Amino acid sequence: MKKRMILSAFFVLAVAQASVQMSDSVKSNPSNSFDRWAQFYDDVYNIELTQPKQMINREWRDHLLWFCRENITSRDAIAFILESEDRNFLVTCSVIDVFKEGSTQEPFADSSGWYALRPDKDNCARARAASEVASAYGYIELERKPGYFTNHRRTPGMMFTLEDFNTYVKICTGKKVRRWFNADSVYVYTLPGINVFSRGPGTSMEPALEPYVYCTGMIIFKKGRAGVPLKLFFTNEGKRNEQKYLRMLRKMVWYRDGDWKFDRKKHDGYWQYLN
Repeated sequence: MKKRMILSAFFVLAVAQASVQMSDSVKSNPSNSFDRWAQFYDDVYNIELTQPKQMINREWRDHLLWFCRENITSRDAIAFILESEDRNFLVTCSVIDVFKEGSTQEPFADSSGWYALRPDKDNCARARAASEVASAYGYIELERKPGYFTNHRRTPGMMFTLEDFNTYVKICTGKKVRRWFNADSVYVYTLPGINVFSRGPGTSMEPALEPYVYCTGMIIFKKGRAGVPLKLFFTNEGKRNEQKYLRMLRKMVWYRDGDWKFDRKKHDGYWQYLN
């Protein structure tokens, strides 16, 4: 009993020490505030997030958004939402980190032919893109039970291959990617037309998102570093002027140079407040 009490006291002290390391701005901002998550990416991943001009931080009442495409339903926990002042372009960032400690091996096809990936620090963005595309286009489904959803599973009779990945996902590299984000690559993939709900399927559609009928997935990535997972939403008018809105993202994400090492204690300390 005495040993357990000592260990419990040590754990409380460790969490308290990690909490002290965080800036006051992180503790005072709402958990879905852009500034708060920008501080997280800065301190934990050495990535600078800057709110683009002509975009507004939309405080969100819920972390979870449900994306419904015909009979396909997927969920995404949202860190923050930015919207253009003219309300034709909206950007969300996922709460789920695109980062994996250590190295395993390159992506591989399993014995069935399914394009499977073992995420590591160098291919975690590719793994996330493959997972999102497979889910969005029905290769992966949420197992349904009365009243709720459980785990994801592969859809019977469908096979997600490397050819499918290459069909859906464009990987941008080169000088423009370095100029815009100081990154190595940007994974871009069109997602099907969607209905978006904040409270789950069967509830009324989220009014603020009704005009957004186009969706593009984007993961900004630098090898050995964390990726930044974004979803870009466009109205009909926004889609007609897509390049104009994409330029707003220039230097919204910026990988700082220099040595960086992942600090698990600092990361977990932030999550005590962000979730």
